Amino acid sequence: MKKVAKYVTEKAQAKDTIDEQIAVINVSGFAYNKVTRTETEAPGQTTNFTMTPAVVSGRSKIKSDSLGERITYISIFHKQPELLDAITFNNNQVQLPATTEPFIMHTTTDSRETEVTLSPAVKWYGVRFAINRKGTGAVSLKASAIPQ
Repeated sequence: MKKVAKYVTEKAQAKDTIDEQIAVINVSGFAYNKVTRTETEAPGQTTNFTMTPAVVSGRSKIKSDSLGERITYISIFHKQPELLDAITFNNNQVQLPATTEPFIMHTTTDSRETEVTLSPAVKWYGVRFAINRKGTGAVSLKASAIPQ
């Protein structure tokens, strides 16, 4: 019975939504109690990263496409776009280039629209990447905005 339960759990974990996971468990004759998805690989590149001025002064709206569940999105902003190209990763740690102007970082577990505080009336550039327990995804294309 343990082997059957393990097989059903693996099949359920392969489904994208919780409703699909529950359906697999219920159809197999088991009662649903919890499904935990285990990451099999690092996330891919963050796509469709955008920045737009927000209504509130000094804030910008940011968002990107979702890369799935259990993903953390890191957005990094700077006034000099070439510095964003110099961001590197070493042992899953972000390494920022030396500069006299600070970088702004924003972390979220939601790819949907959120806001970040940036200096108003200045053009800011940003990139976003995703991380999970298996590693770091590729950095998005740059976006820019001038918060009001």
